[in-house]
Amino acid sequence: MFLKLPMLFCDAPAVRRGMALLVATLAWSLFSPPAQAEDTVSLMQPEDAWSFYHGAEFPGAKGSLKFDDEVKHSGQSTLKLTGDFTGGGGYVQAGRKLEDVDVRELSFWILSPNADHLTVRFGDASGQTHQIVLKNEASPDWQHISLPLERFFERRGQADAVTTVAKYESWGGAKDGRWHGPAKAVYLLVSNRGANKLRTV
Repeated sequence: MFLKLPMLFCDAPAVRRGMALLVATLAWSLFSPPAQAEDTVSLMQPEDAWSFYHGAEFPGAKGSLKFDDEVKHSGQSTLKLTGDFTGGGGYVQAGRKLEDVDVRELSFWILSPNADHLTVRFGDASGQTHQIVLKNEASPDWQHISLPLERFFERRGQADAVTTVAKYESWGGAKDGRWHGPAKAVYLLVSNRGANKLRTV
């Protein structure tokens, strides 16, 4: 299946408070084995499927998560994740559980005037967490980002690997750095760049 996630990402690297990630039209490209076909599944609804986490393992971060009706993309509301790191902390996170999704690709739109990366986490069926830092342009214009998750794991370390990935890490579960579908969860992170002990860039 195909997951599609138009996203607005705003980051103020010089200011440790008020960093924000706005998400709109998040979707997966999913593979449906019985039909051998692709389907597109939106991750934006239901709204209450999304939850906020303040990265308690690195104390001090505050923030919030809400659907924003003021900033829209293609007429749709965005999911706004904000992080305040004036008291410390490492990251804040927006996440949701998935119902056995056989993901092939994640796509979204972002507006990222001050940040040139975005951190995404996936939970797989083994309980392993895969953290992927994606490159983007620091630009005042909307840009489309696509992560071909299936191809990333197939080609990682090879010459024809996915070039939009800046960094990859994994932990827990199978602990082997391989994808064990289906997907169980997806997370979007806003990180405190001053916290060098973080797993995020």
